[in-house]
Amino acid sequence: MALTPVTLREVAVRAGVSLAAASFSLRGSHKVSAATRARVCRIAARAGYRVDARVSEVMRRVRLNQPVSYRETIAVLDMWPARGGWKVPITNRHYARGIALRAKQLGYRTEEFWLGDGGLTPRRVAQVLQSRGIRGVIVPPVVNFAEADSFDWDELAAVTIGPSFTAPVHRVCNHRFRTVWLALEALHALGYERVGFVMPRHPLPHVNDFWCSGFHTYQAAIPPERRVPVLLHPGDVPVEIRSWFATHRPDALILHYPKQLTALAAAGIRVPQECAVAYANWEPGMTHLAGIDQRPVVMGAMAVDCLFGLLVRNELGLPEVPQEIMIGSRWVAGPSAPPRWSKPSRRHRAA
Repeated sequence: MALTPVTLREVAVRAGVSLAAASFSLRGSHKVSAATRARVCRIAARAGYRVDARVSEVMRRVRLNQPVSYRETIAVLDMWPARGGWKVPITNRHYARGIALRAKQLGYRTEEFWLGDGGLTPRRVAQVLQSRGIRGVIVPPVVNFAEADSFDWDELAAVTIGPSFTAPVHRVCNHRFRTVWLALEALHALGYERVGFVMPRHPLPHVNDFWCSGFHTYQAAIPPERRVPVLLHPGDVPVEIRSWFATHRPDALILHYPKQLTALAAAGIRVPQECAVAYANWEPGMTHLAGIDQRPVVMGAMAVDCLFGLLVRNELGLPEVPQEIMIGSRWVAGPSAPPRWSKPSRRHRAA
């Protein structure tokens, strides 16, 4: 015989609170005390109460016609050497914009916590967040890898952006494999047949793996005479680009940093007359370049969406099965990669 589902009203009766207080508690609202929230959630879990997704969807649509009121605060952790350093890279600034916009739409306020502030350790930050009733954390890309994973996550829901924060939390990333593949497909459609990839060596080796795997997979499916090896260099500007270019003679390049474009000019390589260029981190305003828009604003917003779901479901602590949301990129045409007069040959894919 099927068991009758436990209702919200039954949870409220067992907890000795009103129906509204039970609802607020299960949604993590600060309209009730932390002790009440914890007690109601504990009783609901023991009783086997489950939120009806259909009812939640109906209520969500009803609330869309009403002004969004303040729900709670989301913490954004800054693990860079200087305060606000995480927003120095332009891509990270777009993450920040996406986070702020989406949080505001959903009724959340964001607050940054810098771990370099007066010896604020990861454990101490967790204590501060808990004392202030902050349950949600977004971790943007980090550079302090040693401290990144030493948090106490028991009372927190966390989402990170990118691959640098290696704790087993939910993650939003660009689909780098597909991003490189998209650039190669676009350049091939424009008539370029020998496409090279100039990539800086990242402090995290697996980041290079993510980028290069798409390139290597694509290269394996084309005729050998059209393959160009990756130029993986340790610094900002590859000093060896001149000899590498002279050896392999690519007709197009996928670049990762603007300084690499400067290195091409210093090496006497004319763009696009001698070699087309597609930029893998294309940003709005780069009207002189073709490239890939990785949609960093969307990634920031998606991190908030993912965290919102965790908070609504009161899913705190490290997840048993961390999820990774992959955001697709889009190709942006530009004068650095104009169409060629010659028609591209048919690409032979591997069986």
